[in-house]
Amino acid sequence: MSFAKYFLTGVLAILIAFASANQIAFAENAEAEAHNNQGDTYYNAENYQAALAEYNAALSLDDKNALYYSNRGWANYMLKNFDEAIKDFNKAIQIDEDFAEAYDGRAYVYQTQGKNESAEENFKTAGDKYYYSENYASALSSFDAAVNINGNAINYTNRGWANYYLQKYDDAEKDFNKAIQIDEKYANAYRGRAGIYETQQKTKEAIANYAKAGVVNYNLKEYDEAKIDFDKAIELDANCEEARFYLALMAQDIEKNPHIAIAKYTELLESSSSYKPEIVYTNRGSMYCEIGEYENAINDFSKAIKLNPNYISAYAKRADVYNEKLNDYGNAFVDYKELLEIDNLKKELTKEQREEYEKKAQICWNALDSVGKIFLTIRHPGATGKINGFLKVFVIVMMVDFILSIAYASKSRNLTAGFALQKFSQKAIFLAIVMVMNEIDEAQLIDLKLRNPTIFLFLLYELLSILDNAGNLGVPIPDDLKNLVKTIIEKIRGIF
Repeated sequence: MSFAKYFLTGVLAILIAFASANQIAFAENAEAEAHNNQGDTYYNAENYQAALAEYNAALSLDDKNALYYSNRGWANYMLKNFDEAIKDFNKAIQIDEDFAEAYDGRAYVYQTQGKNESAEENFKTAGDKYYYSENYASALSSFDAAVNINGNAINYTNRGWANYYLQKYDDAEKDFNKAIQIDEKYANAYRGRAGIYETQQKTKEAIANYAKAGVVNYNLKEYDEAKIDFDKAIELDANCEEARFYLALMAQDIEKNPHIAIAKYTELLESSSSYKPEIVYTNRGSMYCEIGEYENAINDFSKAIKLNPNYISAYAKRADVYNEKLNDYGNAFVDYKELLEIDNLKKELTKEQREEYEKKAQICWNALDSVGKIFLTIRHPGATGKINGFLKVFVIVMMVDFILSIAYASKSRNLTAGFALQKFSQKAIFLAIVMVMNEIDEAQLIDLKLRNPTIFLFLLYELLSILDNAGNLGVPIPDDLKNLVKTIIEKIRGIF
């Protein structure tokens, strides 16, 4: 016999053997299926013992079938063979981890045994498996069982989604409402409720719930989920301000793209938005800082402060730009002092933050030269110490006296640049002395407090000077008083 004939004979033998094996396997599978079907018949007739025997027979012919193990598990469960039932359900899941009925069966066994935590977990898993295979009726049953064990936000939300896809919208809304009542930070419940409202064409309510879901997800740092929710809100309303604000915030903080963030904040402001405008301006200002456009940043922080004069964050950011980027220590000092004064009432800053801003304010103050400190003190009395009514009155009185002095000099044709400079220098010297006294007080070099007595003396002089200038300008003042004031002023000037 030639090699070709041997080869052909061998191939033919292999084919015949393979066909025979397939026939045997097919026959065994058919027989196993028949036993399984008969087991189902017995099970439905509540003849669980007979059903168990049939499932055993099926498994003896095919022990790789998850359905047969699950069916036998159910028969064992009904016969109260709980340990055997658990083994069968475990084996079914081992063979097919997506076999939902096995998780359901295992959950019922655990529930019967009082193992509620394990039962709840298996009901949830079964519900998920049914849900993602679009078997929503079975999913509803499993999720309902989970709710009965533990009525938490997750279980109510899961049941709500099953009801939603079964078009049971009233029941779904109740479930989502209950979930939100239990946990107002559970984003998936807001998203589910939004889906109901969208289906019912309640667009306003749908947008609000998508936006709320996005905010919750953002705060939980679930940024991809948040973007889905915000995009959905904008899909329903391109002008949804809350969604647009948070997308800008994500460009700023998550994507770290200042140019996109600036564009989004600008779009929000140009749409005449009333959504947190002081925060929008402050955030855009921060982004201008990122790209080195400090003047634009200052403008935005200033607009934020104009909108909300007590907005500490805007003061802090503007102060830092003045201090660290523009070397404008005077304006930086004023902003640091202002935010600290605001915080005395609002109590927003931590102890560490207050200490940091106090330190920055002191550094800015120290960076100013003497002239800068004098001008700053005139503009901002807080530079000479804690602002109080006494100090404010002193500054106002000095300003009034300066104006009256200039007016009288003009009337008497004695007004010159030198005269004006002399008067201004006098006021500046008074303030400089007050600053020195304040520094001595702060350093606690002596037991006495010097600032307020010094202010009192200067205030008395300024009041007398006002009376003198007013009398010279024609304000009716008794002659005796006018003469007394002139005498006192001349003696004081003689001393100095």
